[in-house]
Amino acid sequence: MFGRASIIEGDPDKIEAGIAFVRDRAKPEVEATPGNRGLSMWVDRVNGLAVVTTVWEDRAALDSSGETASGLRAEAAAVLGSTNVRVRVAEPAVIWQAAADQPGYWIRSAELEVPRDKIDTAIAGFRDEALPMIQQLPGINTALLLVNREEGLAVLNFTYRSKADLDGSRETGKARRAEFSAQLGAHELSVIEAEAVIVGIRGPEIVGQSQPATDRPAATQV
Repeated sequence: MFGRASIIEGDPDKIEAGIAFVRDRAKPEVEATPGNRGLSMWVDRVNGLAVVTTVWEDRAALDSSGETASGLRAEAAAVLGSTNVRVRVAEPAVIWQAAADQPGYWIRSAELEVPRDKIDTAIAGFRDEALPMIQQLPGINTALLLVNREEGLAVLNFTYRSKADLDGSRETGKARRAEFSAQLGAHELSVIEAEAVIVGIRGPEIVGQSQPATDRPAATQV
C-alpha cells in the first residue's frame, strides 16, 4: 500500500468550508479512482490547519492518481484560503491500533529529521522499547512510526480517543520524543495536534498488534 497526504495551512474561519469540500467533493472522486483505499482528514480549527491523507493499493495506483490529487489539492487550498501546502512521503515501519480510529479522536504527529544511517535503529527502538510503554498511555488508540529513508525523516503519529487524553499525554510525549531524538541524533521539525473529522482509510488488519519493520507495508505519505 502507498499513500499521499497534504498538510494545508489555511484560514481558521474557512475550516468548516474545507471539511465540506473534502467530504462532498474530494472524497467521492478519490474513492472512485481505481486502486484507492480511502481518505481521512484531520483539522486544527484554531490554527486553520488541515491534513488530508489518501491511501492506494500499490505504487502504480498512487502514481496514476497524481494528476487528480494535484487538482483536488489546489482546490482544497483555495477553499481553505491557503498558500502553504506541504506533501510528506514516508514508509510505515511500525503500526499498532487498539481499535479503528473514529471521528472526534485526536492525533499528535511529530516530524523528526533523523540521520539516514540511524533509520533502522529508530525502527527497532520504537518497536521494541517505546511501543510497549506507549500502549499503556490513557486513551491511546493508534501508534505509528513512518520513515522516509531517502530524506532521513521519521514521523511519529499517536491517536487518542479524546482531547483530554491528548492533553494529558503532552508533557510525557514531549519528554519521550526528546529522549528518542537524543538517542538517534535527530532534530524535531514540527508537531501537529488535530482532530479527526473524516476517517475512511481501509488499511491492513492491524488492530491489536504491532507490525514489525521486516513485514512493513510500502511507502505512505503523511
